[in-house]
Amino acid sequence: MSLRQNLVEIQKRLVKRIKRQIYSSVRSHRHIQKYYEEFKQVTGNYDKISNKQELLEKALQSDIIYVGDFHTLSQSQKVFLKLLEDISASEEYRRNRKGIIVCLEMFLNRHGEYINAFLDNRITETEFLEKTDYNRTWGFEWAHYKPVIEFARANHFRIEGLNSNPAKRQTGLVSRDKFAARIIAKLSAQNPGYIVTVLFGDLHITENHLPGTVDAILQKNGKERKKLIVHQNIERLYWKLAEQELEHIADVLKLNEYSFSVMSTPPLVKFQSYFNWQENAGELQYQRNPEWTASKEMQIDFLGQITEIIKAFCNFLEIPVPDMGDLTIYAMDDLNLLEKIRHSPDISAKEVENIEISILKRESMFIPQGNIIYLSSLSINHAAEEAAHYVYYKCSKAVLSAAMTKTDRFYLAIMRNALGYLGSKIINHKRLCYKEKDFEIFLTSNIDRKLRDPKLKELKKITISLLRHKEKERVYLNTGEWLNAKKLYPDDLSLNIGVTHALGYILGEKLYSAMIQDFITKQELKELFCTDFTLPDCAFSTYLSLIKKLQFVKDLYESKTEKM
Repeated sequence: MSLRQNLVEIQKRLVKRIKRQIYSSVRSHRHIQKYYEEFKQVTGNYDKISNKQELLEKALQSDIIYVGDFHTLSQSQKVFLKLLEDISASEEYRRNRKGIIVCLEMFLNRHGEYINAFLDNRITETEFLEKTDYNRTWGFEWAHYKPVIEFARANHFRIEGLNSNPAKRQTGLVSRDKFAARIIAKLSAQNPGYIVTVLFGDLHITENHLPGTVDAILQKNGKERKKLIVHQNIERLYWKLAEQELEHIADVLKLNEYSFSVMSTPPLVKFQSYFNWQENAGELQYQRNPEWTASKEMQIDFLGQITEIIKAFCNFLEIPVPDMGDLTIYAMDDLNLLEKIRHSPDISAKEVENIEISILKRESMFIPQGNIIYLSSLSINHAAEEAAHYVYYKCSKAVLSAAMTKTDRFYLAIMRNALGYLGSKIINHKRLCYKEKDFEIFLTSNIDRKLRDPKLKELKKITISLLRHKEKERVYLNTGEWLNAKKLYPDDLSLNIGVTHALGYILGEKLYSAMIQDFITKQELKELFCTDFTLPDCAFSTYLSLIKKLQFVKDLYESKTEKM
């Protein structure tokens, strides 16, 4: 079995386990089951592998665009937002369209006055959520949908709620579709020249449900509108792509003349998001009342999930699963972490400063001195990355030393970030990082601009340092020499962390590309996880040998911006 086949089997086992956990606590309704069976029938095959550009061209030719929503998965809402951004930024839209109307299942239609008041800044966000009774009428993570609302407000797009009665979510699927269809058909009929965009549950937007009902209403009134249906992350198609070794390159599938599927997330991430929401954890995110929830309870919520990721990772590398009895998890709102590290005799003042900067930068981390995983965002990517860091320290038995040189610390950080990112890619191969081309684009766009935003100012400094380092690498690959490197290692701690983070991710992406192309063996990966990079010159020499070894490996993508 090849490395990639091994990865697919691990994914299938984890998905099967999560789905079993989900279905054990969810009573299946015959209405949902009927919708699901019909969904499987019409989404079982695809016509061809498409791309973002073809999807966008089709969107610009359409009058009504239906986008399938998996409510617990933030990537699902991000794809809808990205489509809105790309459509509204195109020259064809500005030349031929009057505007965009955004129709959302998440809002009750009768709450239109509150939606408009919020869009016009006449009520606050808190007032808006209270007046629409958001938690009861929808209940899915507001933070995932909020960017869509903010984008619509910034661009003066009209927003319409499509939901009728939240109490009928499971028993009134057909009536809810009919209710939403009447609104969509009316909006499209009364607003020629506008694109009506719809974000609605994926099962609802198959041809014979919501889109078909809208078509029937329009035809009855002598109207005809071009439609586009955009499904997301269809599990059966993902496994078909995996069998053909195409899941890494297929971001968009064309199902038929007017239906596509965006494949931005593997099934594991999709179903994990639902499981965590079901357990009041969101997409590995959560809201908790500190008055009623002890920090130990939070640990119980997430330790089991990270344990499963560590086991899957170790099984893949064929290394013994470490004893995890000493592992502690802290989340972004748990202030006990800072208290603990400041009083730990094993953590130096310099390391405490590094940790505090990372927390302020909202970065997750593994702190080996206390076997602590800190998650700034409880996404599966962050969890998997820190799980990989934990495995590295357990395998390598590396011990940080205050006597390490500046250069050794710089490349140790790069190697740690590379292995952590690689670990997250093994769990979620759809994860993307900013590549050198992305940094070049950013610098070119901002080279003469005086940036006021502190984050953008720092990003510009990180970009300059990173590109300087990549240029140095090219000289090394051409000449075999590494000279005059003093300017490569920033003295500023925050800048240093940013540069090593970015370089590490780029290397981790390269390692993953090499792995699935059988350019690097599992044994070589295992050796990397067992190498003590705290030893003098070890991380630096390993980094140089890897960029030399991997220089001809084909990249899976050149730039993050080319993906959905």
